[in-house]
Amino acid sequence: MKIQIPLDFEQLKIVFNLLENAYNIKTETRAEKTNMSILIDLCDKFQIKYNSKRKDLDLLNSRKKFKMSLKFHEADTLRMFLAFFLDSVHLNDLQRSKISKLHNYIDQKTI
Repeated sequence: MKIQIPLDFEQLKIVFNLLENAYNIKTETRAEKTNMSILIDLCDKFQIKYNSKRKDLDLLNSRKKFKMSLKFHEADTLRMFLAFFLDSVHLNDLQRSKISKLHNYIDQKTI
């Protein structure tokens, strides 16, 4: 099952920057290692999308939404990851709002 996630460039940039921190997370249990594997795949996926959208970026389409397709387990792991970072990372109000909206959207779609 796939889930289409609407993003704007700013959300993509914030999520990509957060996902890059996933490489620094220590894992011990089997579940943590599984989630880490999914997060690394997501980081690669977001990096490809970020690089392609950054090339096309200009003032007119910086707020334009586009869709990103994620498998159910990827979306659910991303939801858990975003929830963790919403509570623990110092984000400004705009970033926190954008990530919170994305988290809530994914939460609704993965129920």
